[in-house]
Amino acid sequence: MVAKAFNFIARNASNVSTTLTQISKSATVKAFVIDLFCVSATEAASSTGIPVYYFFTSGAAVLALFSYLPKLHEQTIASFRDMVGVELRVPGNAPLKAVNVPEPVLDRTDPAYWDMLYFCTHLPNARRVIVNSFAELEPVAVNSVTEGACFPNPKHVAMDSKQCLSWLDKQPSRSVVYLCFGSRGSFSVSQLKEIANGLERSGHRFLWVVKRPTQEEGTKQEKDGFVSGEEVEKRVREVMESEEIRERSLKLKHLALAAVGEFGSSTTAVANLGQSWSGIGA
Repeated sequence: MVAKAFNFIARNASNVSTTLTQISKSATVKAFVIDLFCVSATEAASSTGIPVYYFFTSGAAVLALFSYLPKLHEQTIASFRDMVGVELRVPGNAPLKAVNVPEPVLDRTDPAYWDMLYFCTHLPNARRVIVNSFAELEPVAVNSVTEGACFPNPKHVAMDSKQCLSWLDKQPSRSVVYLCFGSRGSFSVSQLKEIANGLERSGHRFLWVVKRPTQEEGTKQEKDGFVSGEEVEKRVREVMESEEIRERSLKLKHLALAAVGEFGSSTTAVANLGQSWSGIGA
């Protein structure tokens, strides 16, 4: 069954290539996310310059095991199902009996084994792997993956929870648009898509704090305040390309810093408020 799934998707790799090419004519495809069965589509995406991300639905321990499979494959010519009493030592995992490995890789005579081996061999070639886990749940396995210990050619895998800040530090001064609508700033899915399209079409770098959509589609609240992608693009271009607006924004920044600085209007107001509270308490 597994082998049939791999084979079916492999037969449609050319269709994936055609579709990605068509989509790329009207939109910028930033990433191509696939699961293990779609590994045959990797080349189709890579040939068009689209980064490939694997979505691995199991946990980090299983990811470590599959990443290490090419190494285990080199160490023996026997099928795991025949290795009774043998324990496998895999980084990020407790000792595992060979006969207890996932069923698709138990038997070397099964075509599914070779399909899985092909997938595991190509795992390190992905731009990133999205895994269904977190460090607090599987600290040993996650560390094994991020440090690259489970890959045949160990390498450190970036796993930076503040990756956006690292990216921001590398950008030219005053070249990034920052969007954050606060803790109550939530939108519908359609509004988020319009904002995203407008930002992308503006051609400017941006950093956007996005919340999970909470508004329902078609509500009065959404219709009254709906903003098109064209409007977002226009406003972003104005902010980034108009020297007048940029200078005005910079002036407001300095005024805000002065307000919260020593003897500034904000600190003076807080001090006066504190004194009034003290007077009431007395």
